[in-house]
Amino acid sequence: MSDPATEKQIAYIKALGGKPKRGLTKEAASELIDKLRSSAPPTQKQLDLLQKLGATIPRKLTAEQASELIAQLDGEQPPTKQQIKYIKMLGGVVPATKREASQLCDTLPQTAPATPQQRKQADELGVSIPENATFTQANQFLSDAEMDADPEEGKPPTEAQLNKITKLGGDPQRVANRWRADE
Repeated sequence: MSDPATEKQIAYIKALGGKPKRGLTKEAASELIDKLRSSAPPTQKQLDLLQKLGATIPRKLTAEQASELIAQLDGEQPPTKQQIKYIKMLGGVVPATKREASQLCDTLPQTAPATPQQRKQADELGVSIPENATFTQANQFLSDAEMDADPEEGKPPTEAQLNKITKLGGDPQRVANRWRADE
């Protein structure tokens, strides 16, 4: 026997304009919700956003279709100021659309070289970033250097940490401090 629909499902069905029947199961409620969502009219928030994006709103538009249209139109907008600043900081060429900029913001850190800001921060920490390091690698290197310089985490490893490393087959002589011992 299937579990009965949850109160949350029942409330959502009602909010979508549906009328849940007595004895409705979780599975049937889930199917009804999907059906109602696919035919529900767009929300006022969706309509406002579509208008802001300059869309012509088709008759009999559903909330699901509105979501898809919003995603499409939003992706075709120019990149945001934040995206532009980030891409330029990494030495990339700013694309024409927000969608392309989002993709570039996701991939560029793995290929872009370390920035002058990162190198300056490394100098301030008294370390140097390898010449061919990417932006992401430099961030990790800086994070590690900050942990090494931390007053608490940068302390020598404890006897318990060294013993555990030895038990696990590691070399306790290679451990510089507490956080690296935990790693």
